[in-house]
Amino acid sequence: YYPDECRENLGLEELQNKVTIHNKTVICTGCTTGSGALYKAFVDHNNTFIAPSDYIEGKSDLLFVVNMFYHLSNSISLEDAYRLASKIDSETALYKIYFK
Repeated sequence: YYPDECRENLGLEELQNKVTIHNKTVICTGCTTGSGALYKAFVDHNNTFIAPSDYIEGKSDLLFVVNMFYHLSNSISLEDAYRLASKIDSETALYKIYFK
């Protein structure tokens, strides 16, 4: 660990005053990171936050992200790319999208 590195689960309280990015898309692949209030730390800065709402298999994480970027590279909107990638199966359907 780095001296200031968090050694516990991260939540809204830990990130609320530390997020400095604006107008970006944040994809968090950690299990259950889309189920709590963590998204608020990013959405409050006009970011889009995409994360799984439950425990997800690692291969489905990769499948979702690669599929979403594939659609984005074909000039599909972020919302449509998310929708297509999350429709693959019950695991990729765990991904939720949050934005202002």
